[in-house]
Amino acid sequence: MGVKVVGGGSRIKTIEEAIHVLNGLLEKQERFKRSKSNDIHAEENMAEQVGNLTFGIIKPDAVRGGKVGSILQRITDGGFKIRGMKLIHLSKREAEGFYAVHRERPFFGELTKFMSGGPCVVLALEKAGAVKAWRDLMGATDPAKADEGTIRKEFAASIGENAVHGSDSEENAQIEIAYFFSQLELV
Repeated sequence: MGVKVVGGGSRIKTIEEAIHVLNGLLEKQERFKRSKSNDIHAEENMAEQVGNLTFGIIKPDAVRGGKVGSILQRITDGGFKIRGMKLIHLSKREAEGFYAVHRERPFFGELTKFMSGGPCVVLALEKAGAVKAWRDLMGATDPAKADEGTIRKEFAASIGENAVHGSDSEENAQIEIAYFFSQLELV
């Protein structure tokens, strides 16, 4: 009498077949353990890279204006590695959640309406001293006050439509990256 293998759809008729099935199950179990180990290593690697990661957004005005390629080129020319990137369209609620820290500020409604008004590109960027390096490359919030050679000086139209967003601290970079990316999405 044979033993039915669950999910296998066939019957084991010999000891050799049973050993073969068991070896297959052991291999699957070992692959599963290795994948869990890789997940742990990914979390450890992420922890090691704090300070070398920051978050950025290419805002709807720059996307609408066809500036994504030029801005991405400036990012890579600036020595950043792009670890994660998505083209998304935030809902008003998602924009309100992301910018919740500004909820009491007078520009909150206008900001969240703008950010949910069209597609944007969210980015996880890597470079030594990433937060400061990205903020330096972006330039001042007001493009009229931004230094020559910065992204906002070249691509922003106004304080409200200033082409890009960047984390203002390592702690906020971690929070903002996690808002848009899972660990598996960061390469």
